Amino acid sequence: TTYTTIAGAEAAVEGMRHATTYGIYSLHEVQAAARAHALPPLGPLLRSPWTHEKAVAASRGAYPGQHAGRDLRSHAERDAGRINVFVRQPFTESDERERAIVGEVLAMLQCFDGQPYRFHFLTGRSSESALTFKTAFEQETGQRFTPDNFRRHRLDLLDRADVLVNIRVGLSESSAFEMAYHIYKGKCTPVLFLVWKQAPIKTTLLRELDALCDVTYLEFDNVSELRPGIEAFFRSHRLGSGHTGREAMDRLHAFHPSSRDMPPN
Repeated sequence: TTYTTIAGAEAAVEGMRHATTYGIYSLHEVQAAARAHALPPLGPLLRSPWTHEKAVAASRGAYPGQHAGRDLRSHAERDAGRINVFVRQPFTESDERERAIVGEVLAMLQCFDGQPYRFHFLTGRSSESALTFKTAFEQETGQRFTPDNFRRHRLDLLDRADVLVNIRVGLSESSAFEMAYHIYKGKCTPVLFLVWKQAPIKTTLLRELDALCDVTYLEFDNVSELRPGIEAFFRSHRLGSGHTGREAMDRLHAFHPSSRDMPPN
């Protein structure tokens, strides 16, 4: 088994040298989607951006034994033109079915990487459930899972977000918390709200947020229905380059002076 695994890995790395496009797939995600009879479209499903960068480096000959040209660009040059994407997904109430749907949506999002913006997924590219998200947090950060550690980590990432993608496939109180932070305390950058029709937004305070922030709502039964809406969103918004959504809050204050009693930045 050891020798066949090594041989398979060597063959994969060699094959990447000759492929124009390729991705790394989480077998667990694909199997979960298949069990739900909803196999996602092909696209990289990674827990860690570092893993993807390592694979790209290997395909360019950045490891011994590779003969392709090395990537000599600096980190700043490689990151130029990228936008920071913060993905909100349900955790504590999410089951395997909902996790599979989130996996499909993440795969769909990655189809638009580079059209026109290159994506840096602040929150990773894997879907999680109530049974997996705590372990995933500890593996990613090296910290013990506590509500305080988890909250600090999430809000630190949210402070860097050029766009917030909220995938709603079930009840999630934390989603409301992070949305409120993003609008009133964070960067207030555009929000793409993807709502599964079997989990409609019932909380009045999460509806019609347009007066507070640039929010686009897209509903879906099947993930494939999201394709035109997601494409239109990224092509019609100016994202990155330090742009924030504070103008919307300024307009709100102009009409509602009492809103200045909200927590300061």
